[in-house]
Amino acid sequence: TPTIIDPIGGLVIPNPFFQGFIPGTASNTVRNPLAILFSNPTFLTRVISSLSEPTFSQFSNQLVDPHNDIHWMTGGGGGSMSSQTYAAYDPIFYLHHNMIDCVWAVFQYLSPTINPLAGTLSLVQHPFGNPSENPQEITGRNDIVSNTLDYENNLCYTYALTGNPFLGRLNIRSNDIVFGGMNLSQISDMVYKIGEKEHLYAGFFLQSMDTSYRITFNICHFYDGQKQRCFPGGALTVFGGRAERVYVNDIVTKVEITDKLDANYVNVNEKNSISIEIEQVETADGKEIPKEELFQPVNVLRYRRFSAGSGYGYDMFTVNFGQGRKNPPKISILTGTRLKLGELDSTAQFYEAASKEAFKECNVRKSNLLTSEFEKPSVGLHYYFLGHQECSDQTRLTVNVYWAPRNDVAS
Repeated sequence: TPTIIDPIGGLVIPNPFFQGFIPGTASNTVRNPLAILFSNPTFLTRVISSLSEPTFSQFSNQLVDPHNDIHWMTGGGGGSMSSQTYAAYDPIFYLHHNMIDCVWAVFQYLSPTINPLAGTLSLVQHPFGNPSENPQEITGRNDIVSNTLDYENNLCYTYALTGNPFLGRLNIRSNDIVFGGMNLSQISDMVYKIGEKEHLYAGFFLQSMDTSYRITFNICHFYDGQKQRCFPGGALTVFGGRAERVYVNDIVTKVEITDKLDANYVNVNEKNSISIEIEQVETADGKEIPKEELFQPVNVLRYRRFSAGSGYGYDMFTVNFGQGRKNPPKISILTGTRLKLGELDSTAQFYEAASKEAFKECNVRKSNLLTSEFEKPSVGLHYYFLGHQECSDQTRLTVNVYWAPRNDVAS
């Protein structure tokens, strides 16, 4: 509403979070919130799930899922929050990102040794260090990413919805509410419980499109290589805007489909397999993006705690070829991840190329035939392709296996 009642004085005053002015457009921010924003039961679940991720990169890529949905659903069609171009002019943007920063603070507390990689820590956050752009002295002198990690001492704030904020410091023994009506101990317990069972995900490698867009996808069930049926799997939002930075993420962003598979009585095993098929790609303004422009999704199995698959935080990636969609230029997986290559509707032969040249040509004579059910590749670059097929982005896959510090918060 444009006005609110001052909780201290009881007077009707302008609502400071109602709208903001957009310089250069002579207009104010607009919101057209979607009804699903107010009845979405999965926001908290997805935030808790992000906190269970074993590395910072995986945590960041999972937190972006509910983050993007808030932008999409708050702005709606034509709304400022649903576009990178105008979102930061809407005052509610700062409430939203305050929450995102709070979740990052909880991740830091639960996983104190898991920080961004060194290359990220040294980045300068422009224009915070420029006094003509940012008159705030505290953020001006802490404009390097590494200085923002100790936010309580360097940036002089902390998180707790109840209690004395001047006492500072998140504390696992405190009853202070942090988010979701829970204290830190309760949040930690929920994160730990995630590791008690296996989780199946649809995995996407997100890319810029100069706009925000939403991917709707189906899960298709195959029995012994034959497609049986497809059913709705879910959706994923990508937050973007005009003239945004061009990117292709090589670390997967996942949408949980475990409950969808259970509800449709699909148990993935030697005979039963699944494939993720994109149904529609639509912008916030209702314009359709050709789904062929997106990369082929993957299936991700996250093993449960103490399982034969090495335990929670370790994954099995299944990449299905031959579905008429290109693979991303490169995918990056954490060391210890299992990789399964397959083609759902035929008996396929996969190879690992001994060189980039053999990979570019899909040269089977200069490559090694893969004979195991899955690969567990070592750290470094690996070049895989589907043999005896047309050599293209649909039949080749570059895999980068990386090492990073891991947490044990859910394992």
